[in-house]
Amino acid sequence: MVLIESSQKTVEELLTSFTNSKTLEVPLYQREYSWEEKNWEEFYNDFLRAYERKNSTDYWGNILIYDNGSSYEVVDGQQRIITFIVFIHSLGKKINNNGKIPLKFKNSELNRVWESLFDVEDNGVPKELHERRGNNFYRAFRFFQRKLASESKHMKTRYFNFLMQTQFSIVTSQDEVESYLLFGRLNTRGIRLTDIDLIKYEIFQKTERTMGVAGGDSVLDKWNEIHRQLEVCKMNFTRYFTAWFEVKYNFSSENLYQNFCDMIDESDYLRILDGLLYTAKNISKLILDNTGSPNRIKRNLEYLIKISNSSKIYNVIISIVDISFDSKIRLFEILSVYEFVRAITPPPDTMASRIDGWTRPGISYTYEEIEEAYSEFASKMATLATNSVAAQIRTDIVILKNKLNIKLPSREDFIDFFSKLRYARNGIYFDRKNEEIMYSRYAIYTLNNWLEVRRPTQGEEYRVYDEPEYSIEHIIEKSLGNEPEAYQFNIGNLVVLEKVINNRLKGECDLSKKFIEYQSSNYQQIKEFLNKEHRNFDNRYRAQNDIEWEIDNFSEQAIYRRGRYLAICFYEKVIGLLT
Repeated sequence: MVLIESSQKTVEELLTSFTNSKTLEVPLYQREYSWEEKNWEEFYNDFLRAYERKNSTDYWGNILIYDNGSSYEVVDGQQRIITFIVFIHSLGKKINNNGKIPLKFKNSELNRVWESLFDVEDNGVPKELHERRGNNFYRAFRFFQRKLASESKHMKTRYFNFLMQTQFSIVTSQDEVESYLLFGRLNTRGIRLTDIDLIKYEIFQKTERTMGVAGGDSVLDKWNEIHRQLEVCKMNFTRYFTAWFEVKYNFSSENLYQNFCDMIDESDYLRILDGLLYTAKNISKLILDNTGSPNRIKRNLEYLIKISNSSKIYNVIISIVDISFDSKIRLFEILSVYEFVRAITPPPDTMASRIDGWTRPGISYTYEEIEEAYSEFASKMATLATNSVAAQIRTDIVILKNKLNIKLPSREDFIDFFSKLRYARNGIYFDRKNEEIMYSRYAIYTLNNWLEVRRPTQGEEYRVYDEPEYSIEHIIEKSLGNEPEAYQFNIGNLVVLEKVINNRLKGECDLSKKFIEYQSSNYQQIKEFLNKEHRNFDNRYRAQNDIEWEIDNFSEQAIYRRGRYLAICFYEKVIGLLT
């Protein structure tokens, strides 16, 4: 008999006594924290109205929890729970639950970012500002901080005390499958479910329950295994699920659930799960790369997933990962490089209003045609399954490259975007800091990879992986930079260096001592930095294009010139890859 319990709990009870013995967890299958400013605004206004009424029995809806014996998994309500905890944190209050944050994520990377939100300086600012795309924890925190900026410490305490006495209805199930089915039935009570929620409910409701290999439910095992494989790849489940159906079945993302019900027979539901899992495993195999011989795809695929802003890049990955063709290695390199170019190109809607890092008013690049090209390419690849169509694949890749080339930013614009990238030290904060750091690291490592010649007889494709000893070195010591726009953080001041040498130079400000140590490096980028004869282009070209620097007078102007040099080297390589 399935045991389902329902009880009223205050916010304080939910976050303290209720979770004293078992941790409250967000499982892998849950969607990411997706609330935006309109949701936070609505929550904040609801809270203020409740506070004005002074009615501590205010009710915040249902929280659905699966009790797995060792922890409480949040099946429904994680968006509200996260928002409550972030709001409490923005009030400057700590929730005392045996010294632990009262919520954790099964996704280890997401949990690390979540926990870092609560590691704060004396002024209440998080020590590590994660400005990565999709990270709404920090955006929510800053939103509530701005809302509360004019409130006194006393008023914040009153808000906190009131909030902790408001209530949730906690529904707890000790059967995991039943908790999913209950989640689906809640849709009839006015709770809006996503298409993927509805598909999950449809699959769990209509498939016959059978025991899995570990004694659990076979359908549930497959569903959770898909999540585990995607966590390895750092891929978003919702995007993956939607893209997989777009590629494999040509479903519309706007009508995914309806398409699923209309086109997929109930007898095929298990086969669908097997297909989703098969593709996810193939992607994770490339990411894990544990065959003992580098597959030369891992590095570019990892960066592609992290960097790309494209709504259709998952479609491309899904469409090519299950088939074999000679140019797959090069195609992943082209995609990662191109998506880097897109990532550092500011969108038109920010151009007129602000300069932010690498952005520049007056520039307008749009990529709708590239999204269409990706979608069309993925559809073509989905129809191919054997090596016998290699010629057609090559033709389709050439067509895609031509479309990418047409939408490439101009040379001068790219130089401007690229050379303004920053790799700032800890303690310096600005919007999207971690994104710029990631882009800068990718660019410097990639440029060095292109310079290295490991197996010249087998082609430059063997250069597309990062050495374990790679590290980012600031030529002029980064601690000398004290503001976001400090030239010490600019990409022209960065070079790849062996970790052991970098560690010896930690905190060193004397450039002459640094350059002596650089002589022991085996990396071509260091040789290029130190010696003009190792640089691209001839002396006259470098002088005419303001991309020459002297190491005996390496200063802000030299960093500017070297940044331009690196940008041109990168741009020329992109042109070569696309032609």
